[in-house]
Amino acid sequence: MGRQPDVRVGDAERSIAVAALVEHTAAGRLTIAEFDTRAGQAWAAGTHGDLDRLFADLPPLAVELPRRRWRVPHPVLVVAAATAVVLLLAGAGWVMPGAAAAMMAACM
Repeated sequence: MGRQPDVRVGDAERSIAVAALVEHTAAGRLTIAEFDTRAGQAWAAGTHGDLDRLFADLPPLAVELPRRRWRVPHPVLVVAAATAVVLLLAGAGWVMPGAAAAMMAACM
């Protein structure tokens, strides 16, 4: 875990360590007996060094970023946004007026 080994830890750090041990057990890197031993040592740990020793023979856990599902916007918002873009482009001279009407009709 790579921190200053003599710095004291609290319940939050111990809890995170036990959760990491659960992940390693679920991945098949630790047996249930090894997990029980290491979890007990994690709850009894007083410093970061005590916790780091529990993970010395384990690879770092892969960090998974939360996946966000992309939601399709409401159709009214899509049409309003497309209309605003067409009108802005038409006002700036980028789109011919007839083409702007055709684009707006296609959105509807």
